[in-house]
Amino acid sequence: MQSAHNQTTLKADARQGRILPPQLGPPRPALAALPTELLLEIGSYITLSAHLYRLLRVNRRFYAIFHDIIYKIPVQGLQRHRLITTRNLGAVRRLLANGVLDIEADIEYPPFEESWYMFTSKMLFEAICLHDLSMVKLLLEAGASTSECQMDASTETLEMGKLLARHGAHVRAAASARPIILCVLVREFQPGQHTWCAKALFWEPSGETGVLTSFGFR
Repeated sequence: MQSAHNQTTLKADARQGRILPPQLGPPRPALAALPTELLLEIGSYITLSAHLYRLLRVNRRFYAIFHDIIYKIPVQGLQRHRLITTRNLGAVRRLLANGVLDIEADIEYPPFEESWYMFTSKMLFEAICLHDLSMVKLLLEAGASTSECQMDASTETLEMGKLLARHGAHVRAAASARPIILCVLVREFQPGQHTWCAKALFWEPSGETGVLTSFGFR
């Protein structure tokens, strides 16, 4: 309730055309003031890990509440790519343990503007491309397929080559003086046409690495 003096002042201001402050309603309860049980119920309705990730970054209490839930949400789309490029082994292990990470699902990249082409890849191929031996080992142990991997016989002298060979990668006669691992890393799709793009990773004797790219149609 406003005092009689304040009411008189407000009426005088109104007559003089002054801007009056808004009439504020009763304060609303803040999200952080809700009990943990209710916050967990709210979190159970969030289906995108990116949204839940923003929520758990609000404060330490939210982090403690929602941190475990984020590893129970199915991984979608380019989130698989980010898991590889950030080399987040711990997250991949937890997601696999919870059964919410399909490592064989295609990673689909947005098509180029005004183009019918769509580019896809797989987690294993991108881990090989980054030379991330630990991630490759984890994915292979989780059942990642090597059916689209080929490697020169000389590559079996490398740790990456030995690992892929043990898990069924096709070994071909050495076609180059340099050890090469070949993956169908990117596929391109267009109406009436199926194109593939293979990336070959080669290792120089000096330890340096490089990438060769070849295209084909089928």
